[in-house]
Amino acid sequence: MTCLLNNKKMLAACAAAGAAAFGAQGVADADFDNSYAHANWTFTAGGGGTAGNQTATTLQLVGGDGAGGGVSTYTVLAAAAGVVSVDFSMTSPDSGAYDFHGWVLNNVFTTVGDNSASPQAGNISFNVVGGDTFGYFVTTTDGLFGPMTVDYGNFSGPEAAIPEPSAIALLALGTVGGLGLRRRRA
Repeated sequence: MTCLLNNKKMLAACAAAGAAAFGAQGVADADFDNSYAHANWTFTAGGGGTAGNQTATTLQLVGGDGAGGGVSTYTVLAAAAGVVSVDFSMTSPDSGAYDFHGWVLNNVFTTVGDNSASPQAGNISFNVVGGDTFGYFVTTTDGLFGPMTVDYGNFSGPEAAIPEPSAIALLALGTVGGLGLRRRRA
């Protein structure tokens, strides 16, 4: 789009196009990097749980065993609005329904499965808004008979969109043109 300074409607459209580029929804980021690098997450151990193997592409949460019950969480702030998605694989030597795993969004826990269905695999996907706290959890209620282990991979989360140089130029041109029109009227 070419912006002509002598056309008020075109100038307003150019300024709007540039401004829209700054408010765009975040783009997906694959793996545990950038805003979602492991260093940016917070692990809270409950009942002896641990954050096991962590690589650029994987995460492992291990529930407690022998230390009583508790919830272990791995959380981070959403960098932008969009969809969070991750594949998981869960195993547990425990029987019954004493260990649980799932995802958490702004302190609301959603259970995906328990150890009565071990082994288990699938995908977890949910929407976030920039600044939301989200992550994953493993809960043990008995702390006995072996821990639940959940391996996560193929993670993607929304990253803040970086405006293209052309969008920045459109916004600047619209602003300069608007100031020029304002001066002419004065």
